Amino acid sequence: MKKNISIFLNNKTITLDTILPFLTELTKKNNSCTYTFYVFNKNTLDVIKSNIFLYELINKLGVLELFSYNNNTKIIINTFNNIFYIIFV
Repeated sequence: MKKNISIFLNNKTITLDTILPFLTELTKKNNSCTYTFYVFNKNTLDVIKSNIFLYELINKLGVLELFSYNNNTKIIINTFNNIFYIIFV
């Protein structure tokens, strides 16, 4: 069963530089996880997209999305579903 893990990034790319090697190794060991990376502002999204290496690695592991007002409800519901799954399963 595929598991989707949500990762919320702050406005500095250092967090992405830190987590990507770990997720790459984790994916090599267990390929049943997909990752959704969320950024909180458009500037951070543009910086990540301009870095070809980071952007290609993110797309290899999962998807990159902008955490905005339009999709907050969907994200919150998915996050609570994931927490519920972790706690009760």
